[in-house]
Amino acid sequence: AQVHSIARQSPVAAFELAERSVQLNPANPMGWACLGIAECYLGKTQVGLEHALLARDLVGATPLRFQINALACIAATMAGDIDRSILLGEASHGLAPDFKPPMRFLSALYLLRDQHEQSQIMVDRLKRLEPNFSYDLLRDREYPASSLQRSKLLEKLPGRQV
Repeated sequence: AQVHSIARQSPVAAFELAERSVQLNPANPMGWACLGIAECYLGKTQVGLEHALLARDLVGATPLRFQINALACIAATMAGDIDRSILLGEASHGLAPDFKPPMRFLSALYLLRDQHEQSQIMVDRLKRLEPNFSYDLLRDREYPASSLQRSKLLEKLPGRQV
């Protein structure tokens, strides 16, 4: 489901596979998180966020928690819940400091909340991992930030920053 969602950008296929996953094993946090993301891509952002948060409850303290937090951050962003998205992104980043997806989201989300210093910290951390990172890169369709692009939040940022 995640491959169809991210790499193939096929939310219908992702939805079908994720739905099958949770039907086969309702205790699978990755299945619920992928279902939530697919629902967000299909325009059902509130139910998608609920399913991503359910995944977070199910994952507990397992090693996958950073990944589920990141997916819940994406769902919250797509649902327009910026404050929750920031908290979930920070939770993911705290558990896996070199995991790039939450840093990408946080770099933009902090700007939406006029937290320029925190945004710059994320940019600096990303530049250590991706020397060519910039705010402008977030809008590039080839850059792995399609969920952030689809959320339309980048359009709300001043042009000089993104």
